[in-house]
Amino acid sequence: MGSISEFEQVPALTSIERIGSKGYVCCIFPFQLDDNYDIDEVSRMLRAAYAATQRRIPAIAYEAVPDVDTKQTGVLKLQRLEDGSIEDIVIQDCTLGDGTSYFTWMKVWAKECRAQGLSIPEPVELPPAVVRDQERVMRSSGRNPGLLENHPEYTLLPFTPSSATPKMMAQSHSAQVFYFSPESLQELKAEASPVHASVPSDQKWISTNDALSALLWRTVMKVQWPLETLEGDPPSVFNIAIDGRLRTEPPVHSDTLGCVLEYVAVSAPIRKIVGSTNIADLAILIRKAILKADKQFTDDLVALIEKLEDVDRLVPTAFLDVPGFNCVQTSWINFKLYSLDWGSLLGYKIDAVRSPHVGIIHGLQVVLPAPPDGGVEILVGVEESCLDKLLQDPLWMKYAVPR
Repeated sequence: MGSISEFEQVPALTSIERIGSKGYVCCIFPFQLDDNYDIDEVSRMLRAAYAATQRRIPAIAYEAVPDVDTKQTGVLKLQRLEDGSIEDIVIQDCTLGDGTSYFTWMKVWAKECRAQGLSIPEPVELPPAVVRDQERVMRSSGRNPGLLENHPEYTLLPFTPSSATPKMMAQSHSAQVFYFSPESLQELKAEASPVHASVPSDQKWISTNDALSALLWRTVMKVQWPLETLEGDPPSVFNIAIDGRLRTEPPVHSDTLGCVLEYVAVSAPIRKIVGSTNIADLAILIRKAILKADKQFTDDLVALIEKLEDVDRLVPTAFLDVPGFNCVQTSWINFKLYSLDWGSLLGYKIDAVRSPHVGIIHGLQVVLPAPPDGGVEILVGVEESCLDKLLQDPLWMKYAVPR
């Protein structure tokens, strides 16, 4: 099988990984096992295959810990896990990887589950570029100024936070999966078209993702902040995760390992969001923000990070008030878990991609991997007291089906 085992020395974390969320992503992947399954045999197979995966991708045998030897405060380094815990890949330190990397890890793990020392057709080939191209985002090119004012998606705090905000740590959060059929997505995109904007715009086209994001932002804000409960008109900030690999020049390999997760940000007065059913205005804002993330975007962000005295002070702006007036969205739509064959002991396929009942991160909305039957699944997270309102919101339920 193809391997990158020649890269035994795990590289230092990139600048983007240094400012990444220092936490763990917990996913649930249900399998339908045979009636006469042997749990000990299944466990042995998973652990043996995971050990083989670690040998092929050394980074997943490590965890991120504070690096006390650097001048820049808050920097992490990689340290080898003592026991090689299998949970590390299921409850994964998101400093080390994003959805693109997760899929590569899982693809290799699934193949190792099938192989168990045997030769199998179409082995996973990992080209050396997926590791070597990490060097291309390790430091800035010098072409871009790296100015904070050009990155509203981040806020530089005047202090070093000791943990996530109390809201993000609270237990009063619930998540629900919703399904959007291909037909409902077409109807949604038509409703969010710029032709329906309340103010004429030079932006004449939006994507289906823009329309979905606009509906999501509007709905989460509306169910959490009914107009009659608002005091004043505070802004709502919406951070949307993007793939930094696609915003490099020269381009890096599309499957470059590590976490190259970046954000764009849009904002609007909360009353404008919750007081209208017009999502075209929001979709236009989102499309314009994404267009600004050009081929220099990643390099400019790296230049900004290099100037920081303490990387822990640079945080995604929306994270300052979630769940609250702000909202965050990420997408695993290209995390093609349903395509993987895990072998007969695991029933071959993953049945679904789910999360604990509290969601992934408080205030985070996740576009889940594309389901086998087409369409889109979204994991929506809101304050626990707002879940019923979400299930009864007319505009949301016009397109979404609970699962």
